[in-house]
Amino acid sequence: MDMNTQEEIIYNRNVPFRAIIFSRGILWHCTVGLFYWACCLFVIDIFRSFSWHVKITNERICITKGILSKAVEDIEMFRIKDTAMEQNLLQRIFGVGTIKIISDDSRTPIASIPISSPEQIRGKIRSYIRKDRKEMNTISIN
Repeated sequence: MDMNTQEEIIYNRNVPFRAIIFSRGILWHCTVGLFYWACCLFVIDIFRSFSWHVKITNERICITKGILSKAVEDIEMFRIKDTAMEQNLLQRIFGVGTIKIISDDSRTPIASIPISSPEQIRGKIRSYIRKDRKEMNTISIN
């Protein structure tokens, strides 16, 4: 890559609460059994939404997790083999979903990212993967 090009950020936000809560499915929350457990899971999901931060640029995906301690994972675009998107009915209604990233990265071969506007973001990720591979003359060997 040319060292003079500036990295373009296409997504740089915390994971939205509605993406976390609806990634499990409301039916699952309703059938937990006890209202107390559903409330506890709801509170956990609130904390999860504050503890996750996703930054997607034209060169990499950076996933930061944690409140008291932090774990940061970077996945370079040219290392990504495939992407997938999952959306249940409630996620579609609220405009959220989960993007799955399958990569050659040894630490994180599969990453699931609850995110808002998943179709648009996945499309941008795919275009940047193609662009990075073309610029670097990278091919994938299975």
